[in-house]
Amino acid sequence: MNLNEAKFATYPQIMPSVDEHEINGKTVLTFEISEYPVKPISFKNRYYKRVKNSKHLLSLDEIVDLQQQSLSI
Repeated sequence: MNLNEAKFATYPQIMPSVDEHEINGKTVLTFEISEYPVKPISFKNRYYKRVKNSKHLLSLDEIVDLQQQSLSI
């Protein structure tokens, strides 16, 4: 996925910053994404949460709860 794809696959649109480093003769990319104040962010029109090393689809109740929390309602 390139940066434009990340931008258009998320809503609200996020744009990561990318830095390129040389380490031991190999190119390493680092991606940084600033925390967005309103949550959650959708990816390809679906909302996910991380649980340890896996992703889980959010329920409608979880989406509403996260939005209310981020807006301090």
